[in-house]
Amino acid sequence: VLLSILSVPLDKCYWLSIKKPGLIFKNKFRYQAHDDDNHRQRMVGLAWSLYKSPEKGYNLAQSSIQTGEAMIQSILDNDLYKFTMQQAVHMLYPRAQARYSFINRGETSFPQGFAQKVRNQVERMSGLCLTKKEKAYLKETCYFLTPVYLDFLESYRFDPGEVEIGQNDEAFFLSIKGPWYRTILWEVPLMAIISETYFAMTKPPILSPKELRKINGNKAKILAKNQVRFADFGTRRRFSAANHENLISDILGVENHT
Repeated sequence: VLLSILSVPLDKCYWLSIKKPGLIFKNKFRYQAHDDDNHRQRMVGLAWSLYKSPEKGYNLAQSSIQTGEAMIQSILDNDLYKFTMQQAVHMLYPRAQARYSFINRGETSFPQGFAQKVRNQVERMSGLCLTKKEKAYLKETCYFLTPVYLDFLESYRFDPGEVEIGQNDEAFFLSIKGPWYRTILWEVPLMAIISETYFAMTKPPILSPKELRKINGNKAKILAKNQVRFADFGTRRRFSAANHENLISDILGVENHT
């Protein structure tokens, strides 16, 4: 059984649910791809967050916008299935072109200046690269990733030129266009940036660290008691990278966690 743990403290959170989910969570990307032979491939991936950020504690009041830090600090701050899909596309569809379009399904209103703040974070992603330590970790842990792909990933760099961003009053627009084997890594970190920027600018009320730890611990205890194995899929909808890290740490701190 694969379950998604939501790591956004907008309101009182219950197991696998949010009492009052914000409209931002209804957003998604629409994706289109075309390869030379007009073939389509379906990939099923186990989603797992690979990136473990430096210890930040429960300082949720300060977002990356306030501290000046980049919201995405590692190329591995993504879902595992994106890398397995990129490996397949890199090998099988190297000439395929793709376009992704941000769909605001909940008709969320974005504050003025939102697009520029997102653009600033996107530009900072150009400096990300797979470190030697991260490559060694993938080689040891993810046996299904080939040496050829890991060499490619080591040389991969995000190209902000592949991302178009705009805003018209409270309407926000974003699209990605380029080679499929390159653009495939954009979706999850961009959603994380959109989500964190939105919360940083709108400043919704948040729960105290004590309340959050209790909620996170209760979720983990219920899952452990019922021996439910799950994969974290909260990157794209997280309140912040720090809060996401807190959630994972709290879950791993429960005895016999799954």
